[in-house]
Amino acid sequence: MSRAPYDILVSSKSEKGRRRANEDACLALTSDELGGGIECLFIVADGMGGRASGALASTLAVNTVRDAFVSGIGRGTDNLAEVLSESLRAANDAVYREANSKPELQGMGTTCAVVAVRDKQVFFAHMGDSRAYLLREGRLRRLTEDHSIVAEKVKTGELTEDQARKSRFRNVITRAIGLEPDAQPAVGSTDIEAGDVLLLCTDGLTTPVSDAEIADILCSSCEPEEACDRLVKTALRNGGADNVTVVVAAYGAQPVTAARGRVTRTRRIASWILPALVGLALGIGIGLYPGRMLLPGAGKPLVRKQSPALSQPDLARATYEDPVSLLYVPLQGSFLALDASGYLHVVDRQGRLMRVDTSGRILYTFPARDAFKPAAQTRSPMAATDRESNLYISDPAGRRIVKFGPDGLFLGSIGEAKLSAPEALAVGADGSIYVVDNGRLKAIRPKSSQPPAARP
Repeated sequence: MSRAPYDILVSSKSEKGRRRANEDACLALTSDELGGGIECLFIVADGMGGRASGALASTLAVNTVRDAFVSGIGRGTDNLAEVLSESLRAANDAVYREANSKPELQGMGTTCAVVAVRDKQVFFAHMGDSRAYLLREGRLRRLTEDHSIVAEKVKTGELTEDQARKSRFRNVITRAIGLEPDAQPAVGSTDIEAGDVLLLCTDGLTTPVSDAEIADILCSSCEPEEACDRLVKTALRNGGADNVTVVVAAYGAQPVTAARGRVTRTRRIASWILPALVGLALGIGIGLYPGRMLLPGAGKPLVRKQSPALSQPDLARATYEDPVSLLYVPLQGSFLALDASGYLHVVDRQGRLMRVDTSGRILYTFPARDAFKPAAQTRSPMAATDRESNLYISDPAGRRIVKFGPDGLFLGSIGEAKLSAPEALAVGADGSIYVVDNGRLKAIRPKSSQPPAARP
């Protein structure tokens, strides 16, 4: 039995950038437009071969994929990834035939990435270096693997991701639609959960903007439209010279029936109003009055955090991922507390004390007769410790966090050149570091650490 679809909010944006013409194309279709059977379909394509032929190739590919699904190609089929692959093969045939029909169009082609969502599953297929991403709980995962020279060198270790983005061979792709009579799309699938965000984009975004920057923008944007706008502006601000095209889709938290269609934003907001009101009543009931310190156990969390896994990382040996923003609210930088249940407490620029979970969701704002006033912001170093007594010190001047062992041994720096002005910080039981950085709450998650080497 098919489960009820979830609300999906989607937006797209395409800019020509510094190019004289836009050779990109994109499309987002909903369940109603697809005739049912599939909740949504997203497509991006990046044409090549000159202004006229490149735009023709990308548009032809997008329209061919669209026509295949509107005609009902995906209805009643379990293997939707293979259906996506067939639609790209059809697009390849259409572009290849058109390219060989006129001398001036010979050599035209296009990259293409396409994503479909059905029954809490994401299915994707692509050719070239246009990408599909999935963001979950602040972590950005690349669903597609570029068909390019530099991607192969990254896989073999010859280049880093950063070197690949700057390589003069970054635009040399090994697969594309329309260049050969036979197409070999790459396909895959994964699950999707409420709160996930999907991103499709051309290399006009991924060349000038790193994955860490993309994740930061997606995490800190309130709506897909805002995310699209900020992604494109960041690409252009970072010196991107190519066309930039993005499609952002937020997979909502409220199940809906087919008759109801899309859930309004008001209904989604209502999902946290009740917890907020309960939190307000709890705060008043216990006479909570914010001071310089939080009272132990005051205003207990509305939802108990699950017990941590039995296996814990070796925090002395942990390495860390790039910082990711959690909360799109301007904060005072000199206060951050982590309670025993794993909930964060921060103060915004208006002096309001808020409880936030580790994904950045505001649980509620504490009631207060006066604004909460932590120490004045001086951007001086601040410190925190983890459960193994490792010491973490924010270094605003060095734009990093430095880490020392219990014996005072320097263990390394974290987030170097990725942070702006780190101040207050706290460390979770799993080794995640939460830091107020230039008025933004950010999380730095530990990577999988290797087991400690056996001592002789």
